[in-house]
Amino acid sequence: MTSTPRRPRPWLASRLAKHYPDLEVITGSNDPAGWEIVVNATPMGMNEGDPLPMDMSRLDPGTFVREVVMKQAITPFLAAA
Repeated sequence: MTSTPRRPRPWLASRLAKHYPDLEVITGSNDPAGWEIVVNATPMGMNEGDPLPMDMSRLDPGTFVREVVMKQAITPFLAAA
């Protein structure tokens, strides 16, 4: 999971752990390689020309990729995945 300084990762991770106690949430890296699920919890990558929150070329082909913050159905982040 990657996040912004305004809403730090520990805050998001603790919220997920509270609602999904069996879920293992790991934070601290924006390298998506080797993960089954990758979630963008930032506003980065929502608009054309925005920097993406991670190196999309490092995603594995079968990775389940989702957004938390969205303005449109397919964001540039999702399109890059």
